[in-house]
Amino acid sequence: MSQDDRVNEIIYTMEILRQQLEELEAQEEALNLTYQDILTSLSFIRDINKVSEKSLIPIGKGLYVQGKIEDKNFLYVDIGSGIIKKANLDESRKILEERKKDIENSLNRIAKAEEDIKARYAQLELALEKRTKK
Repeated sequence: MSQDDRVNEIIYTMEILRQQLEELEAQEEALNLTYQDILTSLSFIRDINKVSEKSLIPIGKGLYVQGKIEDKNFLYVDIGSGIIKKANLDESRKILEERKKDIENSLNRIAKAEEDIKARYAQLELALEKRTKK
């Protein structure tokens, strides 16, 4: 393999690693948003009994409806695949805590993958620098 071919291979590999890093960062951002939603929901469950007669009830990102919660003992939880389950507060909290833990694990895996990619990228930068100085 010629010097130019090796340099091109290194540059190509670096570009692939850069794209992989961008994809991981996008996944990380999406997971962080979901994580924040879960924290908000857990906070709401914790404080549900403090909700007054008429309250602003969150129904989405920055979207609220004024209303009264008739039954503070049960919530409807999306358990996946569009399936909604009626769950008491403890069950709802457990479901959300499990999701929270899953997201934390995913974020840890992403952080490790980002670290590995950055290390590999740094190695390739050094290799490229050595080849281009010759």
